Amino acid sequence: MPARHDKLPPMTTEPDRRAALLSAVAGHVLEHGLGATSLKQLAAAAGTSDRMLLYYFKDKAELMAAVFDLLASQFTTTMEALRLPGPVPKAELRRHLAGLVLAEASQPFLRLWLEIVATSARGEPMARAAAHQVGQGYLDWIAPQLDLPAEEARIAAVRIFTEVEGLVLLDGIGLGAAAQEAAGL
Repeated sequence: MPARHDKLPPMTTEPDRRAALLSAVAGHVLEHGLGATSLKQLAAAAGTSDRMLLYYFKDKAELMAAVFDLLASQFTTTMEALRLPGPVPKAELRRHLAGLVLAEASQPFLRLWLEIVATSARGEPMARAAAHQVGQGYLDWIAPQLDLPAEEARIAAVRIFTEVEGLVLLDGIGLGAAAQEAAGL
């Protein structure tokens, strides 16, 4: 008679397996960028086959949309943790954001952000949707932290976003020292 196993390891549910695959793929995209996103590369990063990815995701477009959503959510969560207490003057928030975007810990997200923006600028709908979601979320995060009336805060948020993104661009093209200097860091 075969041995009886009263305590079998818990079965992973399909949603848990999908979430684990998505997390692994998102980590790969964050580390390696959009250039390393063939189904075979993504499957290898997740420790599975491309066919198994297509079991959990209808197609590559659905998988990448889920990756962008997950990374945008992670970035939003990170930004929420870095929110300043109470409304602050524009200059203070700008310095705070400049320090955040030029910090080493932000670099994987920002490298991917630049790729998504470039892909969006070429008219790729999925990248456009992801860039829009992140950009709007960023503006929505900035404005309420400013010690200005709502309409002024909205306009100031756009200006701050533009200035801070300029720092990201400078850093991304190897002019990090100039970005640090411009940020007053």
